[in-house]
Amino acid sequence: MGSIPAQKKQPTPVFLFAHGSTMMLGEESEPARIWESIGNECLRRGVKRIVMMGAHWDSPYDTVRVSMNPDAKKDPVGSVTEARYMPYKMVADLEGGQRVIDMLRGAGINAQADPKFEWVHDTFLIVIRMFPHCIPLPTTIVSMNARYDPHLHTKIGAALRPLRYEDTLIIGSGGSVHNFLYRLETLLSSSGRRWKMLLRRTRDLLYEELLLG
Repeated sequence: MGSIPAQKKQPTPVFLFAHGSTMMLGEESEPARIWESIGNECLRRGVKRIVMMGAHWDSPYDTVRVSMNPDAKKDPVGSVTEARYMPYKMVADLEGGQRVIDMLRGAGINAQADPKFEWVHDTFLIVIRMFPHCIPLPTTIVSMNARYDPHLHTKIGAALRPLRYEDTLIIGSGGSVHNFLYRLETLLSSSGRRWKMLLRRTRDLLYEELLLG
């Protein structure tokens, strides 16, 4: 794992955002205003790049993929007119992506470049809302691993932690909420009738509290 520099420079924060539905692109909201204020603070403080892990991109076996497509397109999203997001120019960070790959491999993680990566709403939604009126910071996306092993994902975070001392903002988008529901669906598919009733009620309560407010 990468070592933290000894200098007194303060690290950038790490943000864990719930990205919500695609309507977060089409409607104004309090989270959108908060994201924009964070983007403004990034520009004020001279943050150079973003490294982000979303909730809609995972990689099989023991692999982790890193976005390395210089001309990645955006996947279409439902319920929002394309005029709200298609013209927005995302900035791929190939230099930063290679640094991420090198750091992950140095920590023993099977990181692979993905030259066919396409932007998905769980990440470009956040970036658009952070920088709605300017060219955004160069951004690298790191996939989850499809085994959803918390120890591996903690190891990924530890390996990339030194980037916080290199004017890099690290963001997680949607992962905690998606993970809750993933675990519940897994339990539902393998439980008896009585447990399924209880788990469905738990799932419904999570939807109400976490997604509907």
